[in-house]
Amino acid sequence: MSHKVLLPSLNFSQVIELPLGKITIGMTSEAVNDPEAFPEGAPTVTIPASQNDLYFFIFSDPKNKVLPIRIQPVNIDNEILKIGETMWFNFSERDLAAKLGKAKMAIKAKKRAISKPPLTKSGYYLAQFVYKEDGGSQYLPIMKKSWWFDEYSKNIGFIIDTGARMPKIYTFRDRRWAKPKTDL
Repeated sequence: MSHKVLLPSLNFSQVIELPLGKITIGMTSEAVNDPEAFPEGAPTVTIPASQNDLYFFIFSDPKNKVLPIRIQPVNIDNEILKIGETMWFNFSERDLAAKLGKAKMAIKAKKRAISKPPLTKSGYYLAQFVYKEDGGSQYLPIMKKSWWFDEYSKNIGFIIDTGARMPKIYTFRDRRWAKPKTDL
């Protein structure tokens, strides 16, 4: 079964309901309705039956001659990533640390980590990030900003080298768990 998905840059696609059980997902540039006709070598990933809620990250993969991408599944089931938490992916070559409201987080280069909610209720909090230069022993500031915390969201954060002196930090809020407002 084919399903067309729009992949916006630096954002979530629409939510897609997948069938229960172990499944294999593949990507092609054209629709494929017969599994026997799926192009050999096209990017695929198998999802175990035990995973119910996940993201698929799509990365460039010039080695794949059929479609130059790689699919990386990320399990965000509630026992892995709780509502209010942020799952961080450090794609940079630097170690980072952060004070996020009342929470602290440290993440090594090329690793992932989960930070606890910065507040108990939705509101603004102070986000402070520092990084360590290659081979350095002291942390240097990246940024200090006021960020919004949504108590009903799961969050994804990316730390990316861009060729500049400091890495860039991006966060995305997934509000599928938000409660509807009743006071309108």
